[in-house]
Amino acid sequence: MNKNYIILFILIIIPIAINPYPWPIQPFNTQHPITATFGEYRPPYGSLGKHFHWGVDIGESNGVSVFSVKSGVIEEKGNEYVIIDNYRYVHITPKVNIGDSVIAFIDTIGTIKDIGASGIAGDHLHFAEGMGGISNRVNPLRTGGLTPYADSAMPAVYGGNNYRFYRHGENNIITSPLYGKVDILTKAKDAQSNGSNIVGVYRIGYQVNDEEGNTILPYTENIKFDNVNGILDSIYGSESDISNYYYWVTNALSANNCYRYWNTKLRKGQAWNGDDADFNSEAEYPAGEYNAIVNA
Repeated sequence: MNKNYIILFILIIIPIAINPYPWPIQPFNTQHPITATFGEYRPPYGSLGKHFHWGVDIGESNGVSVFSVKSGVIEEKGNEYVIIDNYRYVHITPKVNIGDSVIAFIDTIGTIKDIGASGIAGDHLHFAEGMGGISNRVNPLRTGGLTPYADSAMPAVYGGNNYRFYRHGENNIITSPLYGKVDILTKAKDAQSNGSNIVGVYRIGYQVNDEEGNTILPYTENIKFDNVNGILDSIYGSESDISNYYYWVTNALSANNCYRYWNTKLRKGQAWNGDDADFNSEAEYPAGEYNAIVNA
């Protein structure tokens, strides 16, 4: 008996909200200099301990007018900041009061403050998106954020003593040969084609090739600064400061399982945190020479 089979394809369309917005400084539809990026390491400052940089710094002169990117009501105001809806504007002299209604790109909410010698990156507007918990803070330069935005400058990954291997969870540098669970620490930086030439990277990861150039561990990139839903010490080494960024590239920017590693004794077919091999023949990385390559 012949049977007729009907294959039904169901197309599910899931709407994704992407709402790019112009810049909060005139001209609104022109890119302005970026002097610090989202997710950079920050040492203790004022009442804050060491922390992620939860925003971007837009470099402009003292006295330049600042506008809201969204119409709304002034929810909070301090000596040098204003909060409207989901956005924070910092290092400004406010020109509004709590409860005032403002129209986006029409009403001036403040002017950039003269921070002079106390400033880390000169006079600038610190612009942040996401006023909830840390996991809600997002990168204003991501797709769907500040627009127009383009950057053609290249990041750099440093070699020499700035590229080191550690026993996982320990402060002991390992030299060749490597064995067991290994953490990789690398100094890296990015640059802005319009702005500072020393900023934090947006993405960084690593891969492992054998001595013939074959990829043994495919490129693994668990650090990507779309948000800062992670632990600062799992991402940045203790040598990091305001302009030197050391990244634990084997780790992950994640609230869970952030302290990852490269297991050089991993058994074939296992995940990164799987079982160790008992014999060289069953190891994912048999004894030999390898190249660990970091890309930013």
